[in-house]
Amino acid sequence: MPSKHALVWLFEEVSARLAADGTPVVNLFGWRIPAQHPYGNRIAWVPGDPTGVLGQLAPPRNPGQTPRSLATLNEVFTVIINGQDPADPENEIKQYEICRYLHDAWFRAVYQVAHGVSAIRAEQWITDKLERRHGAALRVVCELQTVIPDVPYPDAVPPPVVEYPPDGDPRLAADLTVTELDVDEVIHVTGDDSP
Repeated sequence: MPSKHALVWLFEEVSARLAADGTPVVNLFGWRIPAQHPYGNRIAWVPGDPTGVLGQLAPPRNPGQTPRSLATLNEVFTVIINGQDPADPENEIKQYEICRYLHDAWFRAVYQVAHGVSAIRAEQWITDKLERRHGAALRVVCELQTVIPDVPYPDAVPPPVVEYPPDGDPRLAADLTVTELDVDEVIHVTGDDSP
């Protein structure tokens, strides 16, 4: 099983590429980030679209892999790009330009990491507040093809091991641990149906 989901992997890879390129922006992940007042340059990665849609299931891609793919989730996520030029906060051309530069740098990083498995559904300027704004902001709704693998939940506790007695008797047997208060007791259970 992969150590992380595809969206978390994409977030980390794009964040690392932007940092390596020297792009002056911080990347943040989570549902609470958009509610926090943005200052400076930041990119907020939010799972789902603005209405909370996760995505849509599709048939598996590239069958025959290990682990087997049960389905493909076209996972939706929203990116909110805030750009601010504090040197001239009333100049809307400068605010527009910094936001577009950040958008283009973000797009370049996503393209390099996930070309062919990601797509942009919609892009729009966030213009809720027209007076005394702090920079400019874009909302980009994206889709990422992610694998739903045929593997158990990570760190799941396996069921008890069922063993056959050493003499080859086909009866089932298992050792069960019973806990009551602070005492543990191991009980050997068999499928013996004799009277």
